[in-house]
Amino acid sequence: PITTASDVYSLGVLLYELLTGHRPYCFKTRTPHEIERVICEQEPDKPSLVINKTEEVETEEGKTVVLTPDKVSKTREGHPEKLKRQLAGDLDNIILMTLKKEPQRRYGSVQQLIEDIQRHIKGLPVMAQKDTWRYRTSKFVRRHKVGVFMTLVMVFLILVSFISISRQAKIAAMQRDRARLEARKASQLSNFLKDMLSSADPNNVDRNITVAEVLKRTSRRIETQLADQPEFQAELYHILGVTYRNLGLNDEAEPALRKAIELRKNLFGQKNIRVAESLRELGLLLLDKGEYKEAENCLRSAVNMYRQLSPIDSLGLAESLDALGVYLKDVDKITEAEKMYREALAIYHKTLHGDDARIARVLNNLGVLLGTYGNFKEAEPLHREAVRIMRKVYGDEHPETIYAIYNLAGVLDVQGNYEESEKLFRESLEMRIKLLGEHHPLVIMHMTTLANTQWLKKDLATAEKTARRALNLALSNLNKNHPITAYAQLVFGQILTDEGKLIEARFHIQEALRIRRKILPANHWLIASVESSLGYCLFKLKRYQEAESLLLKSLNTFQKKFGNKHEKTVLTLRRLVELYKGWGKTEQLKKYQALLNNSNEVP
Repeated sequence: PITTASDVYSLGVLLYELLTGHRPYCFKTRTPHEIERVICEQEPDKPSLVINKTEEVETEEGKTVVLTPDKVSKTREGHPEKLKRQLAGDLDNIILMTLKKEPQRRYGSVQQLIEDIQRHIKGLPVMAQKDTWRYRTSKFVRRHKVGVFMTLVMVFLILVSFISISRQAKIAAMQRDRARLEARKASQLSNFLKDMLSSADPNNVDRNITVAEVLKRTSRRIETQLADQPEFQAELYHILGVTYRNLGLNDEAEPALRKAIELRKNLFGQKNIRVAESLRELGLLLLDKGEYKEAENCLRSAVNMYRQLSPIDSLGLAESLDALGVYLKDVDKITEAEKMYREALAIYHKTLHGDDARIARVLNNLGVLLGTYGNFKEAEPLHREAVRIMRKVYGDEHPETIYAIYNLAGVLDVQGNYEESEKLFRESLEMRIKLLGEHHPLVIMHMTTLANTQWLKKDLATAEKTARRALNLALSNLNKNHPITAYAQLVFGQILTDEGKLIEARFHIQEALRIRRKILPANHWLIASVESSLGYCLFKLKRYQEAESLLLKSLNTFQKKFGNKHEKTVLTLRRLVELYKGWGKTEQLKKYQALLNNSNEVP
């Protein structure tokens, strides 16, 4: 419940930052789950100790600066040891009492907090300290050192009055007004975050619905109750957009992120770190939706802004490079994608220490890229290292760990290690369904990939059942041109082809081809994959000329993109050999049989 204890807590957060320059809590990410975990589980450092920390923070102008003990102390007219002595004792205990986890252990009201601060200023014992004889005695002695105290005060007042009495008065007034404004903002933001997070119970089976309802209600409150605070509006719209995307609610995420970008541009200008942050998240969302052109514009803009406005080893730059690499991989710009991943990885290794989830994410993405182009020997250890880090950082059932396991299973699958691959796919799929429910896009993609592995194992009955379930979920929950819908159509069609259900198979593979031709650049290898499968299905239907045209076209794409020994090139060569054997074309059969033999694969 929102009580006066909440006001005390908010003022404590503000007082902590005013006196130390640091915030009481540090968040690895800005997700609601991370914010809730840190606030509920971690205790803030004593103010007198936190001033010794060195950390990277973001200024009001959106630039990244390094906060050091010297910088903090200079802005408070002192040096680190002096500031530490001033904060140690009463002020430490007053501030920490306002930040107690249990409301009943805080000050009963804002008035009590004010009175305790006044007692500290007057040299009287404060409520936040233990009421011991030694403590009361020390306060009494200090309070009666009149001569020394008055002399110092007089010297100080004379110096200050001659130098900047007018300036100090103005600064004091500005600080007072700002403190009041920030206290009000902090209180409102705290209330919003509590409302957003209150329903995010990971043990609640229906939490997706509950959280979606809470987010929708919160969005309306942002529009009406924070109309005079556009900076907080922008921050909360950004958080809403990221949260919606994490829940798979892409249609709700997009307007929230676009609103955040609009507000941040109005507040900070067209080029600003905070604008770049929201552009990166919007780019990833558009990538999820298959809207590649605008996704590229957003992600490249984000990278360019970080390069111009932040240090070359900025963590924000690394995150944006990683995101841009995902897009470049998807549109087949492989050389540039690998460059982005390796640059991001270099920044992380330089900036971060020990095992960190951000390193694992880039290892994952780089492994996927290398595996796609047949470099399995380098890809597999990258994926295994990513899984190790994620298990250590997050545990076995975290979404990031599940994603790492999924990618490891994928690289094992293409190497023919179907037993371990299927085991890992099943393990990670069960955890994903438990966390996200069946209707999430990642679950549908995951289920489709499991069906593909079962197909490769020749377990056709099980594969058809899994693939049909995945396709039904895709058609019910994703738009008809979604990349995952195309993937589900293709895998289901391939399974039906091998089962001899050729008319139904052709329909689904043609749907996959229609989608990929619509959303991908011409001659993309993912289009060629569908053309190869459709050509094979048409061969089975004895429509030899149509089959030949598609198979030769896809072979040409694969040879240019991957060379003659890649698995996709070899698979298409096998299909051509089978076609010409069934068609009775001896010369072509000899030609493509020789190419297949040269690929070191046995047909």
